[in-house]
Amino acid sequence: MVGADLGPGGAARATRRIIEALRTHAGERADVAVWTTDGRPQFEGHRTGLPGGTTRAVRVLSRRASGLADRLPWRTTNEIYHSRADVWTGLGGRLERDGGDVINLNWLGRDTISIEEVGRLRTPVVLTLHDMWAFCGSEHYAADDRYQRGYPVGRRPDGESGVDWNRLTWVRKARSWRRPMQIVTPSRWLADCVRASALMSSWPVRVVPYPIDPEVWAPLDQGAARALLGIPPDSIVVLFGAIGGESQPIKGADLLRAALERLPDALGDPDRIARVRLVVFGGAEARVEGAGRLPFLVQHLGSIVDDRLMRATYAAADVMVVPSRREAFGQTASEAQACGVPVVAFRVGGLPDIIEDRITGRLVEPFDTQALAEAMAWVLEDEPRRLVLRDASRASAIDRFDPARVAEEYLEVLLSAASQRSPA
Repeated sequence: MVGADLGPGGAARATRRIIEALRTHAGERADVAVWTTDGRPQFEGHRTGLPGGTTRAVRVLSRRASGLADRLPWRTTNEIYHSRADVWTGLGGRLERDGGDVINLNWLGRDTISIEEVGRLRTPVVLTLHDMWAFCGSEHYAADDRYQRGYPVGRRPDGESGVDWNRLTWVRKARSWRRPMQIVTPSRWLADCVRASALMSSWPVRVVPYPIDPEVWAPLDQGAARALLGIPPDSIVVLFGAIGGESQPIKGADLLRAALERLPDALGDPDRIARVRLVVFGGAEARVEGAGRLPFLVQHLGSIVDDRLMRATYAAADVMVVPSRREAFGQTASEAQACGVPVVAFRVGGLPDIIEDRITGRLVEPFDTQALAEAMAWVLEDEPRRLVLRDASRASAIDRFDPARVAEEYLEVLLSAASQRSPA
């Protein structure tokens, strides 16, 4: 199994959870060797993926060439992260020499492993998608339908100019990835995107959700959690979290702000409105622009890297809001539900795979901020209803994202792929 920098990001967290589930629940039937490209130990038996020696020299030259390409003029209105994966790392050769029966590649992009190196792998590959990059160009989430049309010349979106890195990156994938790889996605939405893509429409794809440890992510006493975070016990807590906040349009902080402006009218009760508190977590830049003008308090917790503190943050909330425009899965939603917190979100991406409308929270049509405000009010205005939602949220998360079940599904995929390995 190969992961990129297994830091605090969503893909990294998901990769760690998949590895932990396999090692805990399928360890006797699968020897999982973990390679990472950041050089920091992550697991027992962890191996650093990027080799030294001559390969290191080639990698340095390749990175310099990529740096020169970065200077070429290009402009796009798609603010989502882009990467060309054009740095030759030598990781592909090292993985082949490792002698595994199957390679599970996780987050790809930047200088993890080049597109061409992936295409040269002869060991069967299972490719776990954490975003749309694998079947798109250089963008990790598409803002148009070019990925469905094969990035034809002359069909660039308005506002994009200069070097067409999306088309050039997609062409490199189409040339290099001749043999279909087994695709795993965490949601039905992402699987449907794979099937609609020009690059991978005929490739095998299977949906396996991200696991979540029900012992780590479990309800806590709300009063104790609020005391730990400095939140008054009688508050009505709306929780939002995203790495990047307003700087990541895909996470919908602007949509949340618009919904929160409508929340007082949706709630109606002045006493209840006065008790509302918006709690925001994420990196230092995670802010909801204009939140200071809202008619209730806003508390920023900053980056939370400790799972115990994150669990307490969920436990302190009455409702979690995930106003994303796109989500491959939505781990904050599954974590919140495992902690017994109902979730409100737009009906996009993988969120319908997590939230059962009116059972564990609410799903509203994209991107109706009035409906989002009314959905928050629906959860917050009725205490007995909220208690029922909390119990249902916990039960649903335990059932759907059980690590043992997910490990079995992954093992089935990996064994099937390994059985197709050509004899030496």
